[in-house]
Amino acid sequence: MDEISDLGVWLLLSMAYMDRLALLALYIAVTLVPWALIARKAGYSWLWGFLFMIPFVNFIALWAFALLPWRAARTSAKTPAPGLAGIR
Repeated sequence: MDEISDLGVWLLLSMAYMDRLALLALYIAVTLVPWALIARKAGYSWLWGFLFMIPFVNFIALWAFALLPWRAARTSAKTPAPGLAGIR
């Protein structure tokens, strides 16, 4: 009988935290995914997105990300765009 009541308590506690887990998943989707996509477009690892999820570290990461030379910009400067090759 104790096992059944323990299971009921566990289910009640787990359901009480489901809203917090849903908010955590929403927070991860809203912060990690866009920053990871932006970092990949800039030529960096998608793991930069994790830095933007940590309070106060995200401000430092934002400034570092803004001031560091973007790898994608360096590689695209070496090879001209195909549509603009004859304009120069």
